[in-house]
Amino acid sequence: GGIFALETYPADNTNRGYLGTLQANFTGNSVTSENSTAVGAMSVGINTTIDTIINSVYQNNSATGRSLTYTNSNLETVSAYTGGGAILNRGTINNIIDTDFIGNTVITTEGAACGGAIFNSVTGTMNIYAVNKDVLFRGNTATSANAAALGGAIYNEGTLTISGNDDYKVIFDSNYIDDNMSARAAAYFGSSTSIATISNAIFRNNYTSNVATIGLMPKAQLYISDSEFTNNYTTDDGYAGVIWLNKDSAESYDTVLSVKNSLFSSNAAGASGGV
Repeated sequence: GGIFALETYPADNTNRGYLGTLQANFTGNSVTSENSTAVGAMSVGINTTIDTIINSVYQNNSATGRSLTYTNSNLETVSAYTGGGAILNRGTINNIIDTDFIGNTVITTEGAACGGAIFNSVTGTMNIYAVNKDVLFRGNTATSANAAALGGAIYNEGTLTISGNDDYKVIFDSNYIDDNMSARAAAYFGSSTSIATISNAIFRNNYTSNVATIGLMPKAQLYISDSEFTNNYTTDDGYAGVIWLNKDSAESYDTVLSVKNSLFSSNAAGASGGV
């Protein structure tokens, strides 16, 4: 992490890291790596837990690096991504409460760029709550020089809860991915292991040149309720102004999308599919 890393070595069941409550502002931190992956302000490792991040701000943090694919000692193909301009989570963050993410950035010089503000990995569990104020994700972005940019605000492969209440919302406003060969979504659920629940949230003014607001890969599960989607759009020849489901394989039929009691208004796509 650019300023804060909570890791355990080795990352197995015999070693577990723990942090109770964190309240801080993380502003203007950056990591740049020419030859490997990078993460912005904070990195939380496997078998590591943060109980609560509360009343904090992550603003103008950035990660610049490469996303790599390699073969490990078991002859398995492994992908390592540059992602999470504010937080890369491979462990557990039980509660992120009343905390804002503003203007965070991920840039890759090679390979995919994932999660301008947050990258929640395959092993990650994260819960984001608006309790006593609105929570704001605003102006976060991801950019890749030669590959896909996924999730201007959030890229999720693990288990994620985003929840407001009747009085206070989790607001995704003006997150974007611009001028990219494959620009997808303010929030991207990019793995068959992705399970996400969103309630009492507002998505407004998010845009990309390809797919806006929300994208789902095959076998991902997404449950949305009591939320609003307003004025989200794609530029150029983009499609699906609000929700895009990847249908490139038979596994797409196992994708789960549930939307209840939610409002869609004034969303648009350059080519087709305003919603």
